[in-house]
Amino acid sequence: MIKIEVTDIEWDAPKSVKCDLPQSFVFHLGTEEEGIDCSDEEEIHEWISDKLSDETGYCHFGFSFQQIQ
Repeated sequence: MIKIEVTDIEWDAPKSVKCDLPQSFVFHLGTEEEGIDCSDEEEIHEWISDKLSDETGYCHFGFSFQQIQ
């Protein structure tokens, strides 16, 4: 399992909602359960993108991420 810190999220939401949305997240990516190749940044990016939308109900225009710990 790896920890991923997501920052610099550019939300696709009305201004009145953007101020209430988180600016960062920490996700735990379990490679076996998720079926994700942790060496493939594109796969991780897509997984994070889905998680952000699932967690908040909003889409985004982009974000930054890095593995922590």
